[in-house]
Amino acid sequence: MVIHSNAKLAEDGGRIVSADAPHGDDGDDRRHRLTTCPNCNASLKAVPLARHCPSCGQGTRLEAPTFKAFVHEFVNHYVAVEGSLWRTLTLLIFAPGVLTMEYLRGRRGRYVLPLRLFLTASFLFFLVFKIINPSDVRIEVNSLRTSQASITADLARCQAQPTTCSSLDQKVLGWASRVSQNPNLVPQLGSKVLAVAPYAVFVLMPVFAGLMTWVYRARRRPYGEHFVFALHVHAFWFLAMLLGHALPDLVGLWLLLPIFVHGVWAMRRVYGGTWGGALARGALVSAAYFGLMALMATLVVAWAVGTT
Repeated sequence: MVIHSNAKLAEDGGRIVSADAPHGDDGDDRRHRLTTCPNCNASLKAVPLARHCPSCGQGTRLEAPTFKAFVHEFVNHYVAVEGSLWRTLTLLIFAPGVLTMEYLRGRRGRYVLPLRLFLTASFLFFLVFKIINPSDVRIEVNSLRTSQASITADLARCQAQPTTCSSLDQKVLGWASRVSQNPNLVPQLGSKVLAVAPYAVFVLMPVFAGLMTWVYRARRRPYGEHFVFALHVHAFWFLAMLLGHALPDLVGLWLLLPIFVHGVWAMRRVYGGTWGGALARGALVSAAYFGLMALMATLVVAWAVGTT
């Protein structure tokens, strides 16, 4: 047996430490590997060079926590920034449907996972939409009524003759009257809508997957596969809307056509079939889904109005 004096190892409190190293040097001691995982107590003696515990996945090197480590943990928790992000975005944007197919084939370690990708895209979209140009979130009071006098007159008429106005009309007129007297309510309403919007989109996600399950029911594919497709499609939508937000209104409006084409292309690639079938199903899903989105938006605005 050959013994290397400088590499001789001894066990000390679960750590593997150099026999020649001074035990009082805590900074050096922390960098040595463990013989027992402190998280699950699994033995690491059989895999002394493993970077992670084979039982629970925790790292085998313990280091003192630093501010940089906390920032890295926060960013990686809320935003996907690892090297696979660019590979993922390339497929998501320029190869419609391929990212979904790669996930369903089991090639998942090389890409950002669908849910994390969706959360990253939605996080960035709502962050930019709220901070960069919050003036976009406005409700035109003049579109409700031209002046405070006309609003007051219409509200009085509705109250005097309730049968001529629906309860929704009365609520809208009542809110318009409050806004005409206090314009500061408008930005408050916009802030509330933005705060609830991400949750509303997340609630609609399973609905979109349900619509895909319905139009492709003959394929008999598991609901989870449709949900993965929905996550990827919505992630692309958020990125496209970020681009549209940076463009003039008229130019950004034209993005709706390539977004629709991208979705139909992704559907045909993931589900197969003819271009005509994918186009018909895409139009049907779009009409139903955007109708539901309009209903959800109305409910969110109504909630914001009622609580403002």
